[in-house]
Amino acid sequence: MSKCHAGVKFESGKPCPKCGARLGEVCWPGINADLAALGDVRRSLKEAEWVLQSSGFRRCDIAACNCGSWHQVGGYAERFREIREAVEEAGYSTNGKILLDVIKEVLASAPSQGETP
Repeated sequence: MSKCHAGVKFESGKPCPKCGARLGEVCWPGINADLAALGDVRRSLKEAEWVLQSSGFRRCDIAACNCGSWHQVGGYAERFREIREAVEEAGYSTNGKILLDVIKEVLASAPSQGETP
């Protein structure tokens, strides 16, 4: 019979029933279960990161921010940029105007239903 560091007796050549350590290895009761749980947490974290990345989110990489959070790439700011570009291409000035006012201008100049352009 052997004893692990925690004083648990076990047969030589077999792992400690409490921590899984073999003779001569460091033995901390419960450490293997903790390590297994940590592995599960890491796998879950990787899965969650994959979901975020595949949904258009990226970790914050702004050095001045350093928030460690996730930001959506191509979210609202990108949609507003697309709208602004579309109205500029249609000949409307956005210089010094908020986007909402430009959209109102576009709607006011659009033919109403039933009219032909």
